[in-house]
Amino acid sequence: MKALGIGICEIRRGGAITYHGPGQIVGYPVLNLEEFNTDVRWYIQSIAEVIIRTLSEYEILAYYDSEFPGVWVLDQTTHQKNKICAIGVHLSR
Repeated sequence: MKALGIGICEIRRGGAITYHGPGQIVGYPVLNLEEFNTDVRWYIQSIAEVIIRTLSEYEILAYYDSEFPGVWVLDQTTHQKNKICAIGVHLSR
């Protein structure tokens, strides 16, 4: 990876590997869910909703799939679903 100019940063977050490349926007909010809602599904779906609304501003229709968490778009030509946004969080008490 180093020879390709790809840095590796180990963190404590769900998922084995996450790649952040050029042109991607990455956000890591740090907040106390006790002040909002402690339901993890609510939190993930709320993040997805923000992404979906942002994409709609660019006329990109996206949706959340609770079976395969993340934000998805449907290719109008092939009718295949493609993930446009992965959502990963680290929660602790």
